Amino acid sequence: MVKLYTFLCLFFTSLLFNSTSFAQGAYSIEAEIDSSQNLNGKYVSISFVDYAGINNLKKDSVLIQNNRFVFKGNLVTPGVLTNLFINEKEFDGLFQFLLTPGTNKLYVHKPLYNQITGKLITGISNVEVMNSENAIIYNRYNSIFQVVFPELNWAMNRNQDPNEIFHKLNKETLPLRVELVKIYPNSYASLYFQRYFLFDALEDKPNICQELFDGLADSIKLLPEAKELELKIKTLFSIKKGEKVKDFVIKDENSQEVRLSDFMGKKVLLEFWASWCGPCIENLPNLKKFAEENPDIQILAISLDDNEENWKEAIKKHKFNYAKHVSELKGW
Repeated sequence: MVKLYTFLCLFFTSLLFNSTSFAQGAYSIEAEIDSSQNLNGKYVSISFVDYAGINNLKKDSVLIQNNRFVFKGNLVTPGVLTNLFINEKEFDGLFQFLLTPGTNKLYVHKPLYNQITGKLITGISNVEVMNSENAIIYNRYNSIFQVVFPELNWAMNRNQDPNEIFHKLNKETLPLRVELVKIYPNSYASLYFQRYFLFDALEDKPNICQELFDGLADSIKLLPEAKELELKIKTLFSIKKGEKVKDFVIKDENSQEVRLSDFMGKKVLLEFWASWCGPCIENLPNLKKFAEENPDIQILAISLDDNEENWKEAIKKHKFNYAKHVSELKGW
């Protein structure tokens, strides 16, 4: 007799992001430029790396006037990774920092050159963040990781596999990055590193993930991103690669009990979502496409709603009819 196994795929697509849970904050970037750079009349561009996917930020550019430039906008999350780019050869590359609500003051120094080769040090390495603790901590974190790039260039110049070198250096710098998070338990930046940079690297080290999370200040743990991270860490302990998944029972739309074991022999994708979760709803077209392309995979949609009417109405409204729906109606 051939044994059939249920393969469990956990897709935390936009899990637990209730956008109304964030306190939206206005931000400004106020930058002063060394006057000897003669950049008046040039443009500075801005773009964002929004891992949370709910900030609704767009690329923009502003004119440098009187050796200054200013960007203004609003954030939903407590921070977002931000890129600045000056389209001049002396400023080859971009400057990346962690933007937070409030005033973010920058100073653009003269370009930096290698004292031995005389070559320009690429990237806007001459930009200094003046007053944002989170941005300064991000720069410290990033400086640990910068050791990777010179060795990558060295490897590629010698026809070595850059991916192999990258993974090697990523592993070697991991302890330093973990220690940095421990140093700043009261900083949103530490949560940001854990959630978006370190979690994947530590998936096989759940005890370290838990230790880092436990070390965060209580005020940081209240943030929705922290709630999501906490749940992801719990899954590291509850589900291990290669182990048989524990069975569970939960009720469907008609109050009928559904067991995971009901799908024995099938591939099952668990989709955690909620009627109030904006990014979850935005992801539904992608999920529908996945369902159409993989008819052999059963989607089990587990709602984190606590209101039955809202749950059922959302299923109907968004034509979410390509999954089996279940919920405890206890929220998250």
